[in-house]
Amino acid sequence: MVLQEVEAPTARGGGLGLWVLIPLAAFCYYAVFRLAEHYVSPRFVWLLGYARPPQYQYDLVA
Repeated sequence: MVLQEVEAPTARGGGLGLWVLIPLAAFCYYAVFRLAEHYVSPRFVWLLGYARPPQYQYDLVA
């Protein structure tokens, strides 16, 4: 069995950029829509995938 040496991703090869850019893009997306929800309108929350718990009306019959 021949083992091959694996190189770590470097900035020169472009592999390290994905390790930084993808989490950075996700954080920016989350931050923008959380701020929009807070300062503009709570309707922006659906873009983050949050589901509101259902609101039930209780009619108590005695």
